[in-house]
Amino acid sequence: MTTRRDFIKHIPIAGCAVAFTAGATNPPSSAALTGESAQLQLDPEPIGPLGPLDSLRVRSAIAGRIQVGDGNHNVYFEGTLDGIAEFVVAGALGTHSVSLLGADGEPLAMRTFRVDCRTFVEDEGGQMGRLLKDLYWTMATDGPVSAMRYKGEVFTCWDTWLLDNTSSLKGMKYFWPEVKSNVDFYAASQREDGMVFENFEPRTPVETDWERRFNYGGFTMPAEDGWLLLRRSPIENHVEHMLLEAIYFSWKASGDTPWMATKLNAAINAVKYSDQQSLSLVGEVQAAQAWVHHRYMGLPLRERS
Repeated sequence: MTTRRDFIKHIPIAGCAVAFTAGATNPPSSAALTGESAQLQLDPEPIGPLGPLDSLRVRSAIAGRIQVGDGNHNVYFEGTLDGIAEFVVAGALGTHSVSLLGADGEPLAMRTFRVDCRTFVEDEGGQMGRLLKDLYWTMATDGPVSAMRYKGEVFTCWDTWLLDNTSSLKGMKYFWPEVKSNVDFYAASQREDGMVFENFEPRTPVETDWERRFNYGGFTMPAEDGWLLLRRSPIENHVEHMLLEAIYFSWKASGDTPWMATKLNAAINAVKYSDQQSLSLVGEVQAAQAWVHHRYMGLPLRERS
């Protein structure tokens, strides 16, 4: 008597017999060659991410055409494959694909590999390479990432001061993938008249010395139910142009033109504020200059009118 278990044991054998019979009687189509049977090999076989400008060879016993796409699915190499073909890795980082196409244009096989890059210096003796690592360390020492929450969104930065963060951005853009978040924060918190806050900090205790000194004129602003403080020293004249620099360098590093376009209004308003406020800050600048002269040159302080 044949049991159900005996019958099930015979199913894989019967299935294999059918497959071998079909393969022996019918010529292979493009669909039949797809995958491992097309023997699409990468040489050298990647064991980790490749870098831009690395060379990679493709081998296959099947003749056809190959297309290589980058991390954004843009084809950056196309050519004939008759045994072996070679190309230089290019395009956007991410997962790249190598596709083998038949005469009918249908895919026969596809392989993928990862592309990534890092910033480093290789020099004789290694002096400049060590210096670059030291410089990266000085930028990354404080975290390297801080974060704040504002109006339901989480923003990141390397430093809570816009000036310091923009200076760090010029170097960290070669090491760190996220360069736009701090710009998003200061653009989102910009005053309606175009003024840009220069710093933020946790607002603990409830009232800080910054608020007692600079609360006039709206140069401080509590946020997040009073737990976050945005502030601006009235005599600072660099803050708005720092926002413009941060927008430019973030766009240059990311290539994200649509994002940059969303910051144009903030940039224009910042320029207008700087132009309109230059005369009203003359008194503050003169007061600061008088204090410096008194502190370091011994000149007497005069009463402000």
